[in-house]
Amino acid sequence: MMFVWWACTATDAIVVTSATIDPPAPLTTDDSLTTTDVPPNPTDVPPPVVAEPSLLINEFVASNVSGLLDDEGEAADWIELVNVSDSPITLSDWSLSDDEEKDGDALSGTLEAGALLVLYADGETALGSMHLGFELGKDGGDLALWHNGALVQHLPYGPLIADLAVARQADGHPDFVLGVPSPGVSQGPADLVDDRPTVPMASGCGPTWGLTDPYTMETEPVVGSVACTSGLLADFEARLASTLPGPALADGALSWTPGTDGAGRYDLLVAVEPSDHVGIPETAVTTQWVADAWRDPGNVLVDPLSYHEEYGLPVLHLDPDGPVDQYYSPMRAWYKGTELAGQIKIRGAASAGYTKPSYTLEFDPIQIDLGDIGLQNKDHLVVISNFDDVSYVRQMLVYEAWAAMALTDPEGRLVPRTAFMVIYLNGVYQGLFTAVDHVDDEFLREMGFDDSGDLFKSVSHDANFYLTNAAGGAKAPLSLGWEKKEGEPIDDFAPIEALTDFTGSATHAEFDAEADIWLSRLEFMDWFALVHWMAADDSGGKNAYLYEDPLDGRFRYTPWDFNHALGQNWYTARFGPEVYNDFIWTNAVFWHMQDDPPQADALWARLKEHRGEGGALDDARILEVTAAAYAEIEPSCARDWQKWESAYWDYFGWAHPDEYEWEEERAWTEDWIADRDLWMTYYHGAP
Repeated sequence: MMFVWWACTATDAIVVTSATIDPPAPLTTDDSLTTTDVPPNPTDVPPPVVAEPSLLINEFVASNVSGLLDDEGEAADWIELVNVSDSPITLSDWSLSDDEEKDGDALSGTLEAGALLVLYADGETALGSMHLGFELGKDGGDLALWHNGALVQHLPYGPLIADLAVARQADGHPDFVLGVPSPGVSQGPADLVDDRPTVPMASGCGPTWGLTDPYTMETEPVVGSVACTSGLLADFEARLASTLPGPALADGALSWTPGTDGAGRYDLLVAVEPSDHVGIPETAVTTQWVADAWRDPGNVLVDPLSYHEEYGLPVLHLDPDGPVDQYYSPMRAWYKGTELAGQIKIRGAASAGYTKPSYTLEFDPIQIDLGDIGLQNKDHLVVISNFDDVSYVRQMLVYEAWAAMALTDPEGRLVPRTAFMVIYLNGVYQGLFTAVDHVDDEFLREMGFDDSGDLFKSVSHDANFYLTNAAGGAKAPLSLGWEKKEGEPIDDFAPIEALTDFTGSATHAEFDAEADIWLSRLEFMDWFALVHWMAADDSGGKNAYLYEDPLDGRFRYTPWDFNHALGQNWYTARFGPEVYNDFIWTNAVFWHMQDDPPQADALWARLKEHRGEGGALDDARILEVTAAAYAEIEPSCARDWQKWESAYWDYFGWAHPDEYEWEEERAWTEDWIADRDLWMTYYHGAP
């Protein structure tokens, strides 16, 4: 079980209520060694257990992060077995599984009397006989040891913290303790209990419990006495959630007050020992977040090598070599403990005027590994400031809708991926950002496309697919409004000029007949559906990438830049859900598709499909995505707003007739989404 505490600063006190439980049913030797004459039948009766086990699970680690390395050099989870008999054991008669209902693959080899065997629970049986066909889970699970199809030992275990071992007090001893891993090292005979380092648990009447800091392996002292009531572990999260920062509320409560240098993530383990000291302690884990106290005059800057997360979001540390402007300058960076070199620049002309700008980052020679947040290894990354969007989610929601649309297209698409992250600049908290793929040749490769194709970006409303510019005059050249980002020669705009000549000069019938030769019609229809529903009025012509696929010569669409969407324009003025934009003046392709009845029928049918239940533009689905996002970022939103609120109101460029807080902007955005489909129904009919 998991509970996340959001501490506002590193000087807040965190109070944890004491936990006691009814003792679990003890796992005694007699209980685990019952015999039966009934043959095993997995469909009718549980399998029998062995009367005299000679092999036992002695120790295991279910979240090995920095401990034992396997033969591949990986920190895999592991299980240690011990031969408690006086004779060698043929292991082919034995198996391990993570399910008490079925045994696993047979082990191999021979284990001498009193010997230990360490096996890797990594699911990689192809790597050899030392590797098991299942993995352990740090959130709890089951271990089962079998002998010739009969269950020898069943060990259910609860949540555990990283690099913590569950081990017998001595080899073969019935009692398990939590402590420092010791793979392959004997704990001594079962009639002796050694003094190896373990997680201490506070004494008290009935069950005992402790709260452990995983970094020091020390248990916090109990203030007052441990309550003797029972049945609390199942209610632990509710009890913890009811406590507030401040003094201890009752006897048995813990108070923890970290200093200004104590920022970080703390996975604290609550362990409840069975009253008869037999079996595995019952556990719960609570994650406590202590954020950098950037407003405290005594604040100590966080360590970029160890401060990896903040309120569950990844932290990217940037250390530019001098002032940052719209031209690349050198920087150092740290992500998840890895130091990187590269360059940084402010992204976008509007962003350059923000107190909290967006950045484009380049990493060289080592790429940043963002596999943990779904963005793969990257040599470039864009991090978008939320300074112009205090809902914090608009950019992500539009990109997510495009990704949902792409799932309906069997051809595959170019789908920029997003993730939320926290940035520290020169050691100082900079705030919440939205990370997104940098659309370039690397992105093309990651999406499974040929990176030799031409990639163009529309940077003004002159990129409208008409033969006239945005002001209505003759367009010269026809590539006006476009920049070329990839493809050789870099100054060759012939492909985009040819497309513009076709879309701008073709009749509706000619366009309908030849469009599939020039472009992905379905993608362009979805481009319209996306910006139409989202009211992304700045993205119906400009703010888009077009890629000419060398395989078939067709142009493919990639969405970009949505600070004008979902009820707010690019200078933060609100607009209601009743707005309607057909984008005909900004996009000749959309004009063809709407002004010609057969094409219009197909376009509106496609929009209706996306608006249907569970579709990409189903308001209920979008609200679910929105709720999930806020569940992930809510504490970071509040912290970012605390940092930038005054700068936001002081910035001359914003249209803010009322000073609404970020929570109000969240409510406005959610209401806008809920009402948007009502207006779509009014304009286009029910989905």
